[in-house]
Amino acid sequence: MTFLTITNFGYVDLAENLALNFQQTFMSHHRLIVDCMDELSLSRAATWKFKNIRVCDTVSGYRDFAEYGTTAFQEVVKHKFPILHSHLNHENHDVWYLDGDIGIFEDPAKYIRDNVNVQMQADEPNQAGTNWCTGCFVVRNTAESRLLFSELSKCKYASDTSNDQRLFNGFVRQNGMDICGLDVERFQNGFRAINCNWWVERRPAIVHVNYRRGKKRKIDALMRCGKWFKTK
Repeated sequence: MTFLTITNFGYVDLAENLALNFQQTFMSHHRLIVDCMDELSLSRAATWKFKNIRVCDTVSGYRDFAEYGTTAFQEVVKHKFPILHSHLNHENHDVWYLDGDIGIFEDPAKYIRDNVNVQMQADEPNQAGTNWCTGCFVVRNTAESRLLFSELSKCKYASDTSNDQRLFNGFVRQNGMDICGLDVERFQNGFRAINCNWWVERRPAIVHVNYRRGKKRKIDALMRCGKWFKTK
């Protein structure tokens, strides 16, 4: 399994922590690619003792940490689907995308289903119903999956406030696509993990500390779960 995350310089501390967590948990079983979106993040990543670092072809133009809902955030995440599609085209492996604000407790690959093209973490429902999270999902490397992410890469965003998750959910609803959910207790979003204390009460494979705005709040949540490994 190939695991993938993207980062810019403002987010690079979280990406480094994910890499440390990945090594601590199961580096010998899988590989992690950290796709750097600017020269500063690439320079920092080059100092890590990890081999799987590459720079993407399209630079976002936003190097600072970007909070959810800001213009900078929307611009950074617009590169997610093209980057993922590129990896599907050039890898022989399935690809699991992880945002940097994720804590790994055990190998998540043992919980995925073999006969499903896309499996996603569930976010809290919205007015449209199921809200799939584009911060944690696994994609089988099939012709159908490559076509899906090729089409998503070409989609125009509805507005300046739109983002990859809204685009994805709108696309699958419009096209009547069925997405398979990852187990909500094993793959916990930030609301259930932190607000509802699921990370203590239920056994997670992954905790995604979304629902936290700002780098400090995300780091504090990872610390609370015992998944902050970066010390510098």
